[in-house]
Amino acid sequence: MTTLREELYAALPEPGDTARFQSDLTATVTGAPAPALAELLSGVGDIESEGHAVV
Repeated sequence: MTTLREELYAALPEPGDTARFQSDLTATVTGAPAPALAELLSGVGDIESEGHAVV
């Protein structure tokens, strides 16, 4: 029997491992970024604001 946690994780999409860069060098990731991508973007970018999305 699976637990509720396992069911919820199975329902979520896999974390994204690619980013799209716009002409102003804004990076966008569809869904949650994979840990390595999040670390890379945090290390090279300037976070302007945080909330439902990190800008």
